[in-house]
Amino acid sequence: MLPDILSENLTVVFVGTAKSEASARAGHYYANPRNGFWGLLRATGLTGGVRVDPSEDRTVLDHGVGLTDLVAGRAASSDGLLRAADFDLPGFVARVERFRPIVVAFNGGNSASRVARHLGYADPAEGPIGWELAGSSVYRLPSSSSANATGGYAIKRAKWVAFGEWVRGRPGGRDRRRGVAVTKEPVG
Repeated sequence: MLPDILSENLTVVFVGTAKSEASARAGHYYANPRNGFWGLLRATGLTGGVRVDPSEDRTVLDHGVGLTDLVAGRAASSDGLLRAADFDLPGFVARVERFRPIVVAFNGGNSASRVARHLGYADPAEGPIGWELAGSSVYRLPSSSSANATGGYAIKRAKWVAFGEWVRGRPGGRDRRRGVAVTKEPVG
C-alpha cells in the first residue's frame, strides 16, 4: 500500500478514508483522474498556486501539506467495500499526535465520522469542527471524489477555496516549512 506522506511542521494533513484501487496500482495518492483532489488542493492556495500531479504527490511536503488515510492496508474504490476491522483509528490518532499539524482536514464525511465516533463525538457537518485532535484544528471538507458530487463541482470547489481561506486565518496557518505565507487568492 501507499505510505503516508507526513513530516514535521505541516500546516495541513488531508485525511482520506482509503486509497482507491487506481491509486494503489499507480503508487500515488489520488491517482484516479476522476478524483478532483489535485485541482481542489490547488484552488485552496495552500500550494502557492502550484498544481501538483499525482506522480509528484510527495512534493506536497514542500508546501507544508501531508496526506494519510484511515485504512492503510487495503485499497478500496468505494467506502462500502471496507469493514470495521480495516480502519486503524488509534494508529491515525498516534500519527497526528506525532506530527502535530496546524490543521487536520478530512476529505469527506466517512473519515470525519469514523474519527469523531472513535473520540466520542457526534458526526461532524462540513466546515470547521468544534474539537481539536492533539492540538490540531479540525475541518471536514466535501469529498474530492467524483462519486460525491452533491451540488456539482463548482459548489465543492467553493468549499475548498473557503477552507484555504480558513487555514490562512488560523494562528500559524501558513507554510511553516518554507516560512512564507501561502497564496491569499486561490488559483485555477
